[in-house]
Amino acid sequence: MVICFDDYPKVLFIQQSREQLTPKVVGFVDTVVPLITQLNSWVQANPQLVQGIAGVVAGLLVFKTSLVVLRMALNLVALTPMTAIWKGFLTLRSGWLMMSAAFSQGGSLRRLAGLMGRLSRGALRLGAVLGGGLVRGLMIAGRAVLFVGRALMLTPIGLLGLYGLWGQYR
Repeated sequence: MVICFDDYPKVLFIQQSREQLTPKVVGFVDTVVPLITQLNSWVQANPQLVQGIAGVVAGLLVFKTSLVVLRMALNLVALTPMTAIWKGFLTLRSGWLMMSAAFSQGGSLRRLAGLMGRLSRGALRLGAVLGGGLVRGLMIAGRAVLFVGRALMLTPIGLLGLYGLWGQYR
């Protein structure tokens, strides 16, 4: 084994730690070995009792494992989606109850609701116009400009015009 000069303090620390820990480990082993010997003699004297205890422990472990697996399966299949649906339903119901209570009071809140209804209908109409004919019209106009540009580049007159424009911006 090659030890570098930089590793010397580490090796010295490990050696000192081993020298300090060895009596403590030996003392612990001397304490534990008689306990293990007594336990071994008790197990040899009572094999039926040990077998019964091991069976009960194994049964409890199997029962606990099956409960954990069942709970995980229920969470995966049934409880998580049902909980989400129930929570959504309760949120919707509580919001509806608060809104109906607020509107039943009348006054400025009722007028505000009417204004919001008119604004939403207007936004819906604007969205229909922008999403329908206007977008289609802009698409047609854009395609027409591209078509004319390609047509001009493929004719001699278009090429001369491009050359003239290029000369101005050069």
